[in-house]
Amino acid sequence: MQVGNSKVSVINPEKLSSKKIESNKFIEEKTENINTSDRFSSEIFSNLKNGKEILSIGSKGEKVKEIKQTLIDLGFWTGGSIEENENGTYGKATDEFDNKTADAVKNFQDSRGLQKTGKIDSKTMEELIKVAPAKGETLWSPSYAKKAKNVYPSNILPNGKKARIVVDLSEHRLFLFKENSTELEKVYSIASGKISNGKTGETLTPTGIRIVDNKLKDPSWLGKKLWNDEKVFGPKLIGLGKYDLNSKKISNIGTEIHGTNNPNSIGTNASHGCIRMLNTAIEDLYKRVKVGDIVVVQK
Repeated sequence: MQVGNSKVSVINPEKLSSKKIESNKFIEEKTENINTSDRFSSEIFSNLKNGKEILSIGSKGEKVKEIKQTLIDLGFWTGGSIEENENGTYGKATDEFDNKTADAVKNFQDSRGLQKTGKIDSKTMEELIKVAPAKGETLWSPSYAKKAKNVYPSNILPNGKKARIVVDLSEHRLFLFKENSTELEKVYSIASGKISNGKTGETLTPTGIRIVDNKLKDPSWLGKKLWNDEKVFGPKLIGLGKYDLNSKKISNIGTEIHGTNNPNSIGTNASHGCIRMLNTAIEDLYKRVKVGDIVVVQK
């Protein structure tokens, strides 16, 4: 993820395949005093803050539930439910720290330049406190954006235009921006490409500048044709073509954003190169984007 003020940072196509955070010190300097949330003011979080406690798989309680809700409000999926909540988020915050919670924590740690342990230690807690939306807010709430414009990637292209979508593969989030704006509209959790076995080779999701070149209202026929599974692409599919900003040439690269018949894969490297979303989430995104929208895929 590129950490920098989304209104002034410009995407460098030559760096799309590499992480843009050089050190956690950079993050600390840029995000100091952003958070005004009281989510973690309770005494029950004291030991987490001072390093006397670590939460990991198997942990339970109100602390776990509040941390999971915070991750959900930042656009990470912690499992529990695939349904969309009233505030536009997905998932349900339970009081159990399970495997999906660990996936979400790893993705958050990646977004903050931390070691991806999947555990809530003092450093992870410190970063979470800095960027946690207040209760009732999400990362894309207008009230949050006013105080924290620099905790999501830039969508400004080298030609000055603005991408509609930025996909960050390593932290497994898709950032949807309002049309011709640097203001966030919504954030979704995704699954990206994995490295498969030697028989099929590498299936990492390719990075670069893309364009929405088609939309399939019902991709079941394609799933049946390619994988003998009508549900493999979920209820909707958004096709992405490789896009040259200068020549405006579009090349077919066989990469799509689509739903999934395996929701537990969301938040991980699991696909054959495409970008997976929860079925409820792809239904929502499908309605919001149009053919011709620019998409940036970065690590």
